[in-house]
Amino acid sequence: MPVIDQAPIIGRDLDAGRMTRSPEIRLIIDVFHATTSGQKGEILQSFYDQGINPERFSNGHGQGRGFYVWTTMEKASEHARTIKLGELSKSGSSEGAPVVVVASVVFDPQKWELDVEAHRGIANEFLNSLVRMNGGELHLVEPMGSKIVLKSFEEMPRNFAAHFLREDGGKTVHGLAAGKDDPNLRTGEILGRVFAAIRTSEFSSQWQDFVAQKVSSMADIGLALKYIGDQRLPIRRILPIEEQS
Repeated sequence: MPVIDQAPIIGRDLDAGRMTRSPEIRLIIDVFHATTSGQKGEILQSFYDQGINPERFSNGHGQGRGFYVWTTMEKASEHARTIKLGELSKSGSSEGAPVVVVASVVFDPQKWELDVEAHRGIANEFLNSLVRMNGGELHLVEPMGSKIVLKSFEEMPRNFAAHFLREDGGKTVHGLAAGKDDPNLRTGEILGRVFAAIRTSEFSSQWQDFVAQKVSSMADIGLALKYIGDQRLPIRRILPIEEQS
C-alpha cells in the first residue's frame, strides 16, 4: 500500500477541461526491479555498491532511457522469470538466478514516468482526452525538433492518430486507441516519442498529475514505471525469486 503525503498538486481535469487540485501528490511506494544475479553475482554487487545508478539505465526498447520497475512483487517476479527463461529480452547480461531488487522511494512525477509500452491503453487514454480537450488537434515538438500532430476522429470517440511530420514535407501516420493495450511493440516506441514531446511541452504538468493519480490508485494492483531522475537511489534489499511464495 502506498503511503500518501497530503501535500497538494495543481492539475487539470481532463474530462471537464478545468484546473483542479489533487491532494495525492507525494506517494512513498515500494518499487520492484526484475533482473538476474549475473554469472558471478556481479549484477547484485553493482546494486549493493551503487544502488539505482542512472549511468546504468536501460534504453527501454525504443521508449527512452530509464530504470524500469513494477509496483508489486508479484509482477516483478513474473517479469524476472520471463527474463531468465529467455522469453523477454533485457539490456545487459541475463545470466545467473532471477532476482528482484526492492527500493522504497518518494514518487516525484518529475522523476518517475509511466512505462508507456507496458501501459499503452492508459497512455492513450490521457492523449485522447488531451487532444479532444484542445479542439481535436494537438501540435507537439520532439526534443530534436521534429513535429508531431495528434488528431482525433470525430466518428470514433476513443480513436486518434499521431502524425509524424518529416522535413521533406511527408508524414508517417499511426492510429491509436484509448484504453487499448495494443500488443504491437512499435506502439511503445511511438508513444515514447510522443511523451518525450509531452514532457517538454505546456502539457507536461497535466501528464505528471495524471501519472501521480494513476500511481495512487493502481500501485497495489501492479503498475510498470520508470525512473528518469539523475540521482542515485538506495535499495532496501534483493530477493531471490525462489524465496517468494
